[in-house]
Amino acid sequence: RGANEEGVEEEEEKEEEEQCKKFLSFQQLDMASIERGDVAVAMTGDTFDLLLLILLQDDLDSLPARILLSRAVVYARMSPLQKQKLIEFLKVQENLMVGFCGDGANDCGALKAAHVGLSLSPAEASAAAPFTSSCPSIRGMVTLVREGRAALACSVSCFKFMAMYSLIQSISVLWLYQTNSTLSDAQFLWIDMFLILPFTVSMPRTRARATLLPILVKTHLASLQVLLSMLGQCVLCVTFQVLASDMLRHSPSFTCRAGCASVTEDVSSCYQQGAACCLLQPLGCPDRPIRSDTKENILSEETSVTFLLSLFQYLAAALVFNLSNKLRMPLYSNITLMLNFLVALLSSLLILFALDPSSSSLSWISRNLDSLPLPDSSLVSEILFLALLYLGSVVCYESFVERAYNRESSSRLARVSCFFSVLSCLTLILAVDLVLVVIVIGEI
Repeated sequence: RGANEEGVEEEEEKEEEEQCKKFLSFQQLDMASIERGDVAVAMTGDTFDLLLLILLQDDLDSLPARILLSRAVVYARMSPLQKQKLIEFLKVQENLMVGFCGDGANDCGALKAAHVGLSLSPAEASAAAPFTSSCPSIRGMVTLVREGRAALACSVSCFKFMAMYSLIQSISVLWLYQTNSTLSDAQFLWIDMFLILPFTVSMPRTRARATLLPILVKTHLASLQVLLSMLGQCVLCVTFQVLASDMLRHSPSFTCRAGCASVTEDVSSCYQQGAACCLLQPLGCPDRPIRSDTKENILSEETSVTFLLSLFQYLAAALVFNLSNKLRMPLYSNITLMLNFLVALLSSLLILFALDPSSSSLSWISRNLDSLPLPDSSLVSEILFLALLYLGSVVCYESFVERAYNRESSSRLARVSCFFSVLSCLTLILAVDLVLVVIVIGEI
């Protein structure tokens, strides 16, 4: 009798498998409609096991089985092991980011297997899930996904800002090394303590958006989009540093130092005289010790101009990396960040006007920052114009990179064309930068 029952069960399983294969022998139009989402598919745990078995056998019926397994919208009457197999199938076979929420002990395996597991009960499931919701509702999964995507976007923005801050400071110092000058300790302290630190505290306080949007989240800090964004902004930073130094050198009040043997102290400007020593020093004729850290290496017009422009470049970096992010709330919703922007902008403008040679009432600021006043008052407006132009350039470039990589088409051809379009834009900026450097050196 037992053998007869086993034979009946085997026959029933074979009949179910044959019925499942007949069900999979749809017309191509039906499979296409299921793949497009025009037809909703629901399956039980036994059907899932049969489809998974067909898929693993890798026969001619595996493609319809894969479509049904991946496009189903309802999975019901499943055992704990079947739930875990479903999560692993979606993760490994379909290469999807999978979230799972459960409220009982039979969900522990699936909660562990999912990328994001949310427990809706403080019982056994909470020990297996990395997240626990105090409200027994699947609405908590929506909140978890919103906050997680916003946290990823915030991490990438903070990383790009801190990396760009280091690059701007390194570019400024390396550019000043050409004239045997450098930033003072007070200037370094002002940048690090009073300009950058408040931004690092207030930038992560931007909340997530209330709605979910079909936008890909950058999960790799070394992705091509992040690297192209940083590279383009570095090129723009160097370009505007060259422009600021060129404006200083063309200023009528910018004189050579006494250490230049072929030029006296009362010459009108190094650019107008075209002295021989200026050929060796593209930015002027400084009388400064080499490889020293004295007042002669710090108190210079070149240091003042580079320091002033870099202040606005830090502000532009903090603004551009928080401006266009569709996963978080708008910039103005972060009151702390907006107050930091306002205070940093006002303080940078105050330092800019304090280094104006005609403003004697603010001379105490230049003394405390170990900064030499600018040689001409017209440089104040020119530096401010350069700062606004730099802000517009980095905003346009960052928007171009974001739009190029947020296209709906994810084909390889679209990605390749996007890469070459961004690369051509970078090449154009770099070519303009090289032309400016050649002009600056060639005019001398």
